[in-house]
Amino acid sequence: VHVFGDPPSAEDFELLFDRSASLLQEVHVGNVLFDRSPADYLPYMTALCPALVSADHLEAATTALATLDLVVFVPIERPDRVEVAEAPRLRRRVDRILNEMLVDDSAGFDGRVIAVSGTVTQRVEQVLAQLAVRT
Repeated sequence: VHVFGDPPSAEDFELLFDRSASLLQEVHVGNVLFDRSPADYLPYMTALCPALVSADHLEAATTALATLDLVVFVPIERPDRVEVAEAPRLRRRVDRILNEMLVDDSAGFDGRVIAVSGTVTQRVEQVLAQLAVRT
């Protein structure tokens, strides 16, 4: 059992990253939807402690994400739909880093990414349309 800090530290996010990466390596069934992936935790690690992020982390994230058919990036909207009382600057910084890693492909995650926007219904339609193209 690990007790996470409040707010979580870079090391806490590293533990989440490791667990997420290992889960993606373990799951071998079809039609699974993950709410988070290693790509969600890597930007927090980068924002909080860049020295913590190594080539091994990038390789683990790339390997884990390669097991997925599709990664859906939901960027922060303006105005932000989520009211965040704590660390809004960190949230925006992580969003920028995640956008660079996934959408701009600075991390080399093999183009299995789409960014969605709009209402929830519009986002679902964008994902379903992308999945239809891939099948």
